Amino acid sequence: MAAHHTIEETRRILGVKSLRFNTVEDFADSILSNQSEKRKEEDPVKLENICLGCFTGEFPKYPSY
Repeated sequence: MAAHHTIEETRRILGVKSLRFNTVEDFADSILSNQSEKRKEEDPVKLENICLGCFTGEFPKYPSY
């Protein structure tokens, strides 16, 4: 919906008083900060391993085999 409507139009369509979008940085931070303690200790998710291509248009380059 947001791709075809302004924030104000989307707010009216949804019938809400306010509407805001998270930043890409806030989205990534929420992933990193909500890892379990076990995950943080054993195999923590790192920012460089989070694909944000749907938000930024910058997709990771994977090696071809």
